[in-house]
Amino acid sequence: MTTYPHRYGETDRAVEHYATACVASAKILRSEGLPDQAADLQAEAERARAQYALALDYTRAGILDRAERALALLESTVYETESRQIRLAIYERLRDWPQAAEVAERLRSSNPKVYTWRQTHYWCEQALGQPQPQALALLEQAHALAPMAPRPLIELARLQLRGGQAAAAIATFRLLQGQNPQWLALVLNDYLDAV
Repeated sequence: MTTYPHRYGETDRAVEHYATACVASAKILRSEGLPDQAADLQAEAERARAQYALALDYTRAGILDRAERALALLESTVYETESRQIRLAIYERLRDWPQAAEVAERLRSSNPKVYTWRQTHYWCEQALGQPQPQALALLEQAHALAPMAPRPLIELARLQLRGGQAAAAIATFRLLQGQNPQWLALVLNDYLDAV
């Protein structure tokens, strides 16, 4: 079984707390003479719980297209964050970088540092398979989002080298050296080719 970036135990506890809260809210609604709203609340909680369980089963079985559809139905529910994390893992596994970047952007509010860096990584991966103008735009976008992340600068310098822009590549490598000198060792051969 593939492990995903969230912890199932915590999700299970959250689900139980949510179910308990729904039952308690339903009891209050019934005591206030609103049995229809109480039934609707309990039914919605059970639907969301069943949908999440189904999505996990599909994911564990490797039926990723069905898992993705099942997880998409959990937007705007208590399972929204968990759903997005699992969808992100699916897109990583499928190497669907545009979708991964989109989901990471939605997850940034829950953990800005982690998902900002992941989003820049997805844009860099996406740039590798693009023509130079689109690749340049993606790498500049990644660098603007996380200016201290080394990968956008590394890929930008390599793109500049492939495009015959040695002076621009040297300037990008020097920017990388100023921000993250330890990363320059990874691209030393590229730097020496530019010089």
